[in-house]
Amino acid sequence: MVLAYSPEIRLQHSYIAKYYIYILRDPKTRIIFYVGQTMQELKTRLSGHLSDNNNSEKMEAIKRILETGEKPIIEAIETISVKCYIDKAYVSEREIFWMKHYKEIGQPITNS
Repeated sequence: MVLAYSPEIRLQHSYIAKYYIYILRDPKTRIIFYVGQTMQELKTRLSGHLSDNNNSEKMEAIKRILETGEKPIIEAIETISVKCYIDKAYVSEREIFWMKHYKEIGQPITNS
């Protein structure tokens, strides 16, 4: 990945954004089925997942969990503070790292 950079552009060091790399886990089996990133509080992000209506594998897993009267567990696995949008690429790299990690250890990650 090549990022556009110009030394004439001043970076905004005063703005710090906090990103969370998180997992969704089945509360009964403890199986991790999704890795994501968000700037939202985790509770808010989980609500977004629960109200999503697409037909993805992730949503199928969520629906199965909801049918048991439970909710998926959302857990932060990494917190990253960034100073500018160029750093957002690093957040995405870390999300991909964790997706690969959980797939390698046999978790049925539904990310595409």
